[in-house]
Amino acid sequence: MAEPGWSHRENEVTLHTYEKHADAYIHRMSADPPASVCAWLDEAVRDLSRDALILELGSGTGRDARYIEKQGYAVLRTDATAAFVQHLRQGGFLARRLNALTDPLGGPYHLILADAVILHFPKADALALFRRVRDALLPKGRLAFSVQQGSGQMWRDLDGGPRYFCLWESGELTQALSEAGFSMRYSKCDEDFRSIRWMNLVVQPASAE
Repeated sequence: MAEPGWSHRENEVTLHTYEKHADAYIHRMSADPPASVCAWLDEAVRDLSRDALILELGSGTGRDARYIEKQGYAVLRTDATAAFVQHLRQGGFLARRLNALTDPLGGPYHLILADAVILHFPKADALALFRRVRDALLPKGRLAFSVQQGSGQMWRDLDGGPRYFCLWESGELTQALSEAGFSMRYSKCDEDFRSIRWMNLVVQPASAE
């Protein structure tokens, strides 16, 4: 679904930026999630047993995992960027390198978490990932993820390098999730300090209804 003239290397370029400028990203990130993210994470783990298997894609600084673990859960931290995996390990956490688009996800899991990850994928890649996640979940498992609301795709120069962003309208995202076999469990749109609208969602296999 990439527009004509695009390089089709969106993921590789974005990962290179994260790899090269990980320190800048880590430095500007707050230690704790904002209130809107906490509310979404609370919904993601609602009613899960404390021994639930939780996989996090794109752990980054690990702040979401820390928040969830404070509630008594364990989180399998992963990231496609070696610098973030090293940062997590230096903090005393187990973490492994995993590219959500190309590497086996393992499982089955009760919950797969992807905060501000899928927004870096063109829509065709996102749909493919939704299907792979569906196959990696238990029958009553769930996927929690966030994307930015809007239309189109763009490159933004952040932390010293380009990162690819794909925006979603609510209707087209619901349709893509339905095509991948998901139904909506929780959806809330929040605006951050930059006036960017974030869609925070928790979805489950349609068969779990």
